[in-house]
Amino acid sequence: MPPLMAVVICIIVGVAALAALGYPAGEVLEAVWSKVVWHRDPALRVVAWANVLQYATPILLTGLAVTVAFRASVWNIGVGRRCGTSGRRGNIWPGQLRGT
Repeated sequence: MPPLMAVVICIIVGVAALAALGYPAGEVLEAVWSKVVWHRDPALRVVAWANVLQYATPILLTGLAVTVAFRASVWNIGVGRRCGTSGRRGNIWPGQLRGT
């Protein structure tokens, strides 16, 4: 899928989600455009984009890590054969401590 088409699909899905939740999608998109994407003041535009990069970097790095693991066919995420014990005796998850 070309990147531009992916961006358009994400925007359409986001607008549909906003509309389904009862938020005015047009106002939200206008606020994002005027306060983040293209701020009137060039100095504040740089600050707005710096904030976007600050918050987006962990998400991007997580996606990159998952991509590398999937490309390397590494599916182990650290959980043992049985989810409740992590493969060792004596390990108890907090959810297992409640009474049955």
